[in-house]
Amino acid sequence: LGTIQGVGLFSNNDALGGLINFWFYTLALTVVGITLSVVLEESRSTKIKAEERERRLQTIFETEPECVKVVDPNGKLLEMNAAGLAMLEAASLKEAQQHSLMHFILSEYRNAFRNLHKRVLQGESGILEFEVLGLKGTRRWLETHAAPMRDEVGKVTSLLGVTRDITERKQSELRIERLTRLYKALSE
Repeated sequence: LGTIQGVGLFSNNDALGGLINFWFYTLALTVVGITLSVVLEESRSTKIKAEERERRLQTIFETEPECVKVVDPNGKLLEMNAAGLAMLEAASLKEAQQHSLMHFILSEYRNAFRNLHKRVLQGESGILEFEVLGLKGTRRWLETHAAPMRDEVGKVTSLLGVTRDITERKQSELRIERLTRLYKALSE
């Protein structure tokens, strides 16, 4: 938008050329200002949408009645919702993190749990039933569904686990098994 000395309407010696030059600069600055305003508004809108999405996901995470947890490749608990903390009888995430996850899992299920963790870190998903012992001494049967969490390039960075308490179901199965054995013994 510069001028060429002494040529046409954009000559510095021409009052009309100066006025036209002024209006072109004003128009250019207005277009730039409008463009910046639109870009900033879109950025602000994107940020607000991202914050709303984050709040929505956090609400889902915290109110989910099943345990939802994120575990790093070394087996360290990174996140766990209130339902999961209750299953472990931990008052807070910090309290649960003071122990390794293996601390809660009964010894006869630890190898299966480690194998599931390895498979998930290799990109597979899996399901496992196992028993845990809470911090206050309560034994529970749990069923976990584990899947890999990936970064923006697809690399597995952690394990996502959704776990439910299946203690009542397991107790019912044991009662049915005992009653079946008793029935067989009585009918012989």
